[in-house]
Amino acid sequence: MREGLGVVLLLLLAEADRYDDNKTGRGNDNFYCNRQCRWYHGFFERSLQGIKQDNGTLLHPAPYCSCNNNGTDVGTAPYYTTEYPVQGPPTVPNGLGIGYVQCCNQGDDIPWGQCTEPTGHCHANTYQWAKPFDQDYWADQYSTPWLCVRNTSVSAPPFNMRESEAMQEACRKDDDTAADAACRAGQAQLESQGVHILHCGKCSSCSTIHDLEVLYKTRSNITTLMTQCSTSWVLSQYVPGGAQPLKELKQCLIGKGIDFSDDGSAWEDPANKPTCMDTWTDNILNDAKLCTKFCLTKFIKTKNTGNFAKDQCLQCDEFQSGPAFIKGAGANRRSSGIVSDIDRSQLRGTPWEQRICKVGQYSQLY
Repeated sequence: MREGLGVVLLLLLAEADRYDDNKTGRGNDNFYCNRQCRWYHGFFERSLQGIKQDNGTLLHPAPYCSCNNNGTDVGTAPYYTTEYPVQGPPTVPNGLGIGYVQCCNQGDDIPWGQCTEPTGHCHANTYQWAKPFDQDYWADQYSTPWLCVRNTSVSAPPFNMRESEAMQEACRKDDDTAADAACRAGQAQLESQGVHILHCGKCSSCSTIHDLEVLYKTRSNITTLMTQCSTSWVLSQYVPGGAQPLKELKQCLIGKGIDFSDDGSAWEDPANKPTCMDTWTDNILNDAKLCTKFCLTKFIKTKNTGNFAKDQCLQCDEFQSGPAFIKGAGANRRSSGIVSDIDRSQLRGTPWEQRICKVGQYSQLY
């Protein structure tokens, strides 16, 4: 009898995991409230759902999210997170930014920290709905001691391991031959214990060999392909009778070779946990909600600009969707050592620099 109840429970949890797949985004703020409720009440619990409420007026709305877990009220969450605004780099071109605009008279091929003569044709955006990065993951300060590893002798989900202080310190240094050697030695010592390092930072829904392989094989075009699918899905919401459900967004990604795992295989117990595909589509929908005004040109030109310093759409994704994304995914390109299709070289040595893990599955020591 208990086993039968267990099967029923697993089926219910599986249904909860797919709560959003058959819904469209038209007139539905609950996608967003789902994410807000999970952020505040249980990040990895897909059974946490939210409904948009408003105790304001038509002219002065005051939205918030009412949260429940499998139908049980668990409280509320703010509709917008406003306590952690982030100011981006002062390199976003004024105007629409469709054409090339030079930000520095000395040339935009030098790091912004070395620019002493700004042209005045560029500005910085404040991303007011940003969230804080979890320092256990590979983001923000890039100082986490955690590594996500797998056991090479058995087939099992990945697990977290702390690196030694000496290895952590060595792997953080750049342009230091001795530190690079110490970083390699630390990696070799871990591998001698029968583990393989997947990426820097804690494991999460995308910490599988398959998902890292997807990141690697699409490293030169994933941003463009994702934008094509996301803009098509968003535009469909405004077509009478043509609004696509979320599962069609997933199908579009799979059709373009972005076939992230959708079975929860990164987890020891996947019930009620996000899959890698869930995490990526959550990110897309969050961008659609919070970054539309920064991404309007993407509806005209979906090709990735490749320049993080100047692309306010990429910046909005990083600051307003990135904290939840990297915690949900664990593995992304930077954490697994992949040089991606987004150029960040102009921001080296600035507070907006983003570092690549030196010991991930695809890392190369610089």
